[in-house]
Amino acid sequence: MTAEIKMFAKKLDPAERVSWPFLHNAPPTAIRSALGCELTTDDGVVLDAASGAVNVNVGYGRREVIDAMMRAAQALSYVHPEDGCEQRDRLVDKLRQDWLPSSHQDVFFTATGSESVEAAMRTALHYHWARGDTTRRDFISLELSYHGAGFGAMSISGQRRLPKALHNTASTVYRHPNPTCTDCTLGLSPQSCEFACLRKLDHVLASRGSAVAAIVAEPISGSSGGVVPPPKGFWSAIRQRCLQAGALLIFDETMTGYGRTGYRFASEYYNVTPDILAAGKGLAAGYANINAVSVTQEIANTLRTHDVTLMSATMAAQPAACAAALAVLDVIAKERLIERARVHERSIQETFTYWESLGLVRQARGRGLFWGLDLPISSHLSADESRSLITTICRDERIVVYPAGLESARSTVLFCPPLSVDDATLSCMLERLERALRCYREIAP
Repeated sequence: MTAEIKMFAKKLDPAERVSWPFLHNAPPTAIRSALGCELTTDDGVVLDAASGAVNVNVGYGRREVIDAMMRAAQALSYVHPEDGCEQRDRLVDKLRQDWLPSSHQDVFFTATGSESVEAAMRTALHYHWARGDTTRRDFISLELSYHGAGFGAMSISGQRRLPKALHNTASTVYRHPNPTCTDCTLGLSPQSCEFACLRKLDHVLASRGSAVAAIVAEPISGSSGGVVPPPKGFWSAIRQRCLQAGALLIFDETMTGYGRTGYRFASEYYNVTPDILAAGKGLAAGYANINAVSVTQEIANTLRTHDVTLMSATMAAQPAACAAALAVLDVIAKERLIERARVHERSIQETFTYWESLGLVRQARGRGLFWGLDLPISSHLSADESRSLITTICRDERIVVYPAGLESARSTVLFCPPLSVDDATLSCMLERLERALRCYREIAP
């Protein structure tokens, strides 16, 4: 181990740090305040290129969001989930009119992404049961995936690091390989492979299709896979297989929803409408805990016809949270943040392609402001050590990135600035990240 690596390893000494799950062995930083894309720490100002936990989509300290929350809380601090309130009604109308697929007119709310996925799973089981199809209890998910910390959501997550006691706890779960076309395990090209990677899925559906309740997936994998966008046509092929097998398609857009990829939802980019859509982080952009789950009219009508009640949560869709979501959606619309994300995508892609040519990154993948950067393979460090090292170097360069690729052999970080990032701040982020990558290459060849 070189002297430079030893220097950074000292910073990561477990005996000298407080554990914090999102930082993956890096010492935590105390955040004192935040505004826009900037975090103020005891050591100065840091640029947040991770959008918190990929959720602070409109930046920190937005006065219009905070004021809307205060007005709502002063008028009505709490409302029972089964009662109504003005903010909730307006939010439902806004989502129906401007955001959700036209076939998704029924929506209910949860407080977290984990709860949304669990609610989506329960809804799928309720739907099949109401139709008399009581044998459908199984789920299919992707090998590299994360769907939340709840009992069911964790069960379908492709997290090999989870304690064995938590694997497959909800029901039988089949895991399908991710469509990692840039590193195809079959050695094929997406232009001519005809989605050969779906053969395992075809085998499961042929043998167990009548027992499958739903396929659950992130349309673009997040932290576990390190942003792996499938090729166009992949989700259409999955959609067709679901229809043939009688299984539902559930998209978990906790990370990718509400403009993150340059589209309202990543599923919109793929022109595929799921049966159930769970999306949340960007809905209130970190100002409040609120996520939305929507279903097709056919599912909603079936549940209503059979008097199925979907259980609500105590803190779901509170007035202040709904007000925050409404204000965030207004900001996204007024500042045209989705369109701006697509513009930023082009300049980011040019920069990352240049970095690939220099060997600063092995591979870059993404859409909009949702990117994964694979670090060069180091002969001295494991993937975990590489992630910890680059995270530490980035903080020294006054920039925060999001460690990812935790379930693969790749050392990956996510580059996901707030959608509200301006050109000058984005340029500064890229400059600081380039310096960090050059430093990483020098000390971890």
